[in-house]
Amino acid sequence: MGSILAASAAVIVTYLFWAPLRKLSPGSVLLVSPFLEEGAKCLAAWSFAAPIFPVQVLFGLAETSWELRRRKPGAAIAAVLTHSCFGLAAEWASSWGRIAALGAALALHFLWNSFIYLLQLKRGI
Repeated sequence: MGSILAASAAVIVTYLFWAPLRKLSPGSVLLVSPFLEEGAKCLAAWSFAAPIFPVQVLFGLAETSWELRRRKPGAAIAAVLTHSCFGLAAEWASSWGRIAALGAALALHFLWNSFIYLLQLKRGI
């Protein structure tokens, strides 16, 4: 139950902060979003004493449903897979402490966003 509450809190916080982010350039969003999303997920998991991995997966499923409503099945699949990977990294690094857990998730999220940004540049988006 704690994981569901934590993931719900992270989704709500992220949703509320996404409106101002949409006004930024795509490159800026790709740089800021890892801090917002990973911070929200980790803080929510810690606040609700929930394990990080299930919170990450549930967050990814919420993002998946949003991407499916936008009719972007590839992005939907990527959402759940990448957030699960971020969660595995955070869970693995958590043995070194909370900052390490957050750092591991942030590092992977930045790498993923950099990859997406390069793809967008290549496609001229």
